Amino acid sequence: MVTTKQLEANRANAKKSTGPTTADGKKKSSRNSTRHGLTSKDVFVPEGLTHEFDALKEDLWQELQPATALQLTFFNQALAAAWKQIRCERAEAELADKVSTPGTDPLSDPNLQPTLRTIERAQAQANRLLNNALKNFRDAKSAERKRNEPRHFPELVPSLQNEANVLAELTPDPLLTPEVMAAFRKFKANPKTNARDYPALVAFRAAFKERKEKREQTNPIARAAAA
Repeated sequence: MVTTKQLEANRANAKKSTGPTTADGKKKSSRNSTRHGLTSKDVFVPEGLTHEFDALKEDLWQELQPATALQLTFFNQALAAAWKQIRCERAEAELADKVSTPGTDPLSDPNLQPTLRTIERAQAQANRLLNNALKNFRDAKSAERKRNEPRHFPELVPSLQNEANVLAELTPDPLLTPEVMAAFRKFKANPKTNARDYPALVAFRAAFKERKEKREQTNPIARAAAA
């Protein structure tokens, strides 16, 4: 959840920004909306607050770093909800100028109660939308990480065994270190563990593949066959 202090910091940063002034800077700025997806034209941004909206968008982008179309969708939802929270806080602050009697707390002015209730409902809705968007974003990020995790070794058992057999014929082989052999024994006892639990075997496969490719590149028969 974006806290009030974070939103206030975004507003303070936005006030310091005057936007791009050079032609090149304006050109780069125009591409931000394409990269980020959501622009100030897609949500209600009062006149003069575009830089503040852009600052919030950039800060949120840097924090979340959406990498897929689905993540971008949830990023845009979170951005719209966070911006709505800022608008609600701004609207509530502006009520100080609309009290019936100067100096009266807007929260205790009966004439402003309908407006306050509207703002509170909007704030509650924005908070729910923001929390849901961030939860969905985190779930999408987690799903992406799982997709990119190394495959489980059971899928690689045949190739690992073949590679070990090849090296066993060349014993002693520098790739079959005590650490690698211990990893092989551990793997045979628990083959359902993820590949990241066997760094020695991951390194072994990489070294075996690299050496095999080098030998093929220097083997005249292999080069002739490839040609």
